[in-house]
Amino acid sequence: MTGFEIIPKGTFKLELLAIEPCSNSTELIKVCLFYSKNQSTINSTMILKIPFDNTLSFVMRMAVLRNGKFQNNYFSATLPRACDTVKHIQIKNWSKLTERLGAPYDCPWPAKNYSGVAYDLSDLEDFHWATEFFYGTYKVHLEYHDKRDNVVGSVIAYIMIKRRNT
Repeated sequence: MTGFEIIPKGTFKLELLAIEPCSNSTELIKVCLFYSKNQSTINSTMILKIPFDNTLSFVMRMAVLRNGKFQNNYFSATLPRACDTVKHIQIKNWSKLTERLGAPYDCPWPAKNYSGVAYDLSDLEDFHWATEFFYGTYKVHLEYHDKRDNVVGSVIAYIMIKRRNT
């Protein structure tokens, strides 16, 4: 026995459990997302002290819940060109997102404040990031890094990846 647990994977449905409401107030990209279980939307306020552009990188780190504790670095990815990357992941919802927030469709987004209904929960089904994934509960850190790898913005969400009923 190696001590490694085999985690089933397959096509999935993403369920949002919670979002930590605001990122660190000292960050240059402050992301505040507001969600509760009794609503069908995620409201957002984004305060950009710097442009959201392709000089930034997009970093995703996922911790999986095992035995009541989150195990860090279960999955991680660092992708260059943050604005284009986020647009690609959300391509089916990008025009709705930018319209709802009053943001430009094309990159970059100028430094300013954006707010509105960022997502309808049904929009989460259309994220373009994986067709199969390991089932479980995850703590997801989404970060934006500058050229020197400093974190300039972040948000933390808790999600459940469940088997899709087909």
